[in-house]
Amino acid sequence: QPPVFLCDVTGLIVEEVPAGADLGPDCASCGASSDDFYLSETWFRFLLDRVPANGPELMVLRVRRQEAVVCLLALSIATVRRRGLSVRRLSLLGNVYSARRGALVRQGDEQAAATALAGYLRSRAVSRWELAQFDDLTPARNFEREILDQVSGGRLRQYGTEQNFIASLNPGLSQEEHFKSLSKNHKSYLRKAFNKTGREFEISTSLVTEPDGVAAAMAAYWRVYDDSWKEPEWDPEFHNDLAATLAPKGMLRLFLLWARPVDPAPGEGGADRWLYTEPRAEELPGEPWRPIATNLFVVHGKTTYLLKTHYAEDTKKYSPGGILLWYSLDHLRGVDNCTRVDFQKGTEAYKKQWGGEPREIPSFEAPNPRSLQARALVASEQTLFPFLRRARAALRTRQRGSDG
Repeated sequence: QPPVFLCDVTGLIVEEVPAGADLGPDCASCGASSDDFYLSETWFRFLLDRVPANGPELMVLRVRRQEAVVCLLALSIATVRRRGLSVRRLSLLGNVYSARRGALVRQGDEQAAATALAGYLRSRAVSRWELAQFDDLTPARNFEREILDQVSGGRLRQYGTEQNFIASLNPGLSQEEHFKSLSKNHKSYLRKAFNKTGREFEISTSLVTEPDGVAAAMAAYWRVYDDSWKEPEWDPEFHNDLAATLAPKGMLRLFLLWARPVDPAPGEGGADRWLYTEPRAEELPGEPWRPIATNLFVVHGKTTYLLKTHYAEDTKKYSPGGILLWYSLDHLRGVDNCTRVDFQKGTEAYKKQWGGEPREIPSFEAPNPRSLQARALVASEQTLFPFLRRARAALRTRQRGSDG
């Protein structure tokens, strides 16, 4: 039977949730206030439902004040190799599609919940892990970092960082005003893309938001993906299932750009014809139209998140991705009234083109204080290995000087 832990400092109770338990009421209790999709009830429950039966050991911790749940923290435990040693690693629930990871925690209870969770994880009853590695933490809060800091007695170490770009959107502008607000280079790029495309093709844009249209739209999504440069998906059904989950909640925005050859070619540009058009809601054209680009967005509050984007590689010279992103963000801004777009992790040029500002997404690790092996590993990463790297660099510098 998993232990129940009473934190003497905060009075909060920490307990492991039995496998198969209905977490819906708990998620709603502690996650409703989150303004980050990746720390929302929807994402948290979706990930939990997808944990494979033969996957890593799952530890879901519930923190409550009497019967009121204030925090849910989902962790996985797996044996990994580190510096030639086998260690039991404790990680936040997530996967390769998680832009950020973390717990569901009720606003105002962060400090108390962190103290209670740290006490539970370092207790003798929980000896199943040696090294905690919390990846992709949200810069705006210190909750998960505080857990590690308290667990390890201040021995945590930042071991990685990614960049996340976020841009502002202005819902109050018309389409024409929105276009005029873009930089000179951005406007020129879009006009050239429309004009080059318009000399050979007709284009059309679709927007799917309703559950009934998800299956057909995702089939077109995968058709574009197969024609793109991208490697096979880590989990081919992940985004199909996610789209099906988001649509009934009114959170799905799946955009598709379609093209068909025109014979004879019009020989004239398409900027004036198509720049200020709107996507066709829930309408997917048939042959001879071909999907050449797609954007999968989620709307969560006033923020929209670009989860996936790709285009057919043989149409690259027409900039279909840039064209569809113009349509997508203009609709999300003007119709959905979104004020921010989160471009996820990565430093692709289009994120800066749309005014994205970078912020760091850090990752931290900390040893279980009861594991001498893990404590030695983290300490060596902080002192021994940096010293050896500096020593090698100094040796190479002296050797170059001797050779000269």
